[in-house]
Amino acid sequence: MDYPNILMLANHLQFEVTPRIKREMHRRLDVMGRQTVKEIQSRVGKYDPNWSNSNDTHEPNPLRPDTIARKGHEDPWLDSGYFYGTLNYQVDKSTMSVEITTDAEYASFVELGTSRMPPRPIMGPSMEAVVEKQEASLARSIVMAGSGMNVESMAMGEFQS
Repeated sequence: MDYPNILMLANHLQFEVTPRIKREMHRRLDVMGRQTVKEIQSRVGKYDPNWSNSNDTHEPNPLRPDTIARKGHEDPWLDSGYFYGTLNYQVDKSTMSVEITTDAEYASFVELGTSRMPPRPIMGPSMEAVVEKQEASLARSIVMAGSGMNVESMAMGEFQS
């Protein structure tokens, strides 16, 4: 497209391109939130003490034998199903971010550890796995939206959750 002056180009970017990119970002953040919740849920009941957040330096922390005996299994995230059942996500359009939430008040203690309990992360590694899988397709879909391609009407393949 040719623009006879800089004002017309600025108007095109502000009123056509920017809203398309924002819509695509909101859509992609929704997909990433949904996929992150599914990824976390897929790991509950299959805890691996070697999982860690990329910036963690802690050693693997399996449960103590007395805790395993009490619970009947080795997964710190599997107990009543409350954590699993209350996982959710919310997209904040104003900050272009996704928040993963749970009503399980103990989740941060298990994820990050306490003075008496080592961290046993599941949410951080799950989020990192989803971001790693989605980075390239997120960038492509934003470029496509910015160039005027209708991303939503395409055969979604990699873009679907």
